[in-house]
Amino acid sequence: MPTVHQSDSIVTRNLTVEELLTLAENSHARIPIIGTPGSPPAGWVGLYGKSDKRLYLLDSDGNEVVLDATTGGAVLKSLFDQYTLLVANTDNMPSALALAASQVVGRKASGGIAAVGMADLAEMLGLQFSTRIAGEYYDGAPWAITPEALSTVPIVADTLWAIPVWSWGETVDRLGIEVAVAEAGKSVRLGFYEGTGGAPGGLILQTGDLSLGSVAFVEAAISQALPFGRVYSAILSDSAGTARFRGMDRRNTCGFNLGDSVATTAGYTAFCKTGQAFASGLPDPFPTSPTRAAATPFRVLFRRAA
Repeated sequence: MPTVHQSDSIVTRNLTVEELLTLAENSHARIPIIGTPGSPPAGWVGLYGKSDKRLYLLDSDGNEVVLDATTGGAVLKSLFDQYTLLVANTDNMPSALALAASQVVGRKASGGIAAVGMADLAEMLGLQFSTRIAGEYYDGAPWAITPEALSTVPIVADTLWAIPVWSWGETVDRLGIEVAVAEAGKSVRLGFYEGTGGAPGGLILQTGDLSLGSVAFVEAAISQALPFGRVYSAILSDSAGTARFRGMDRRNTCGFNLGDSVATTAGYTAFCKTGQAFASGLPDPFPTSPTRAAATPFRVLFRRAA
């Protein structure tokens, strides 16, 4: 016989319910924390709590399964988010994988399922021509520094230039330009712009002032992941006209057609804009109504990060 207490609680041992045990509305059951019990007989499962404060099932073969949403087969609603997929890698458990724009889902030679950018995808597809070597310098060409004839190019003070660059989505750690003729007390500032609608758009990055006081390759240490596609390297100086830089003769520095003729000087893909005060730095975004350049652009070099 069970013992009936004044609080209407029942204390008993080995209570068997032959048909159905029903909990009233707004009621709940409390299950004590114990260690893993012995396996139940065939045809039965055991239900119990353990010291990790989780609920477990144990079958007659001794197989123990946790019932909470984290590892018990249910998927947490909190894992679902905009532009997010659920993937399972090493532990067979779902985890959230957010996809940024211009990414796909893939698995590289090592590691698990991941968001893959265009540069990684090109590498996975074996497009070796599209991958730049870490630690090497490049201009706009997709595979190497363009082997066109070099010339020295003067720059007009407070004139902003944008030169097309094809990016494979790599990270750049150096940005520089070769000073061919020095000018004491003057400086140059470099940067990157987004490629928007066939023209420079928003400012991605700008360097500090680099001195033009010596004939040398001047560069800035940066750490910038470039978006995939056409971007623009930029140059702005306060030179009085003495300083000259290494430039490319007449050809499209991207090494292939980006929507403009590469066979003529007309319709060149570089842009310039006068009246941009050097002291104010690179404007954001690139000024409207720039002039399309029909002359040799400046040769701004960048280095792919390791």
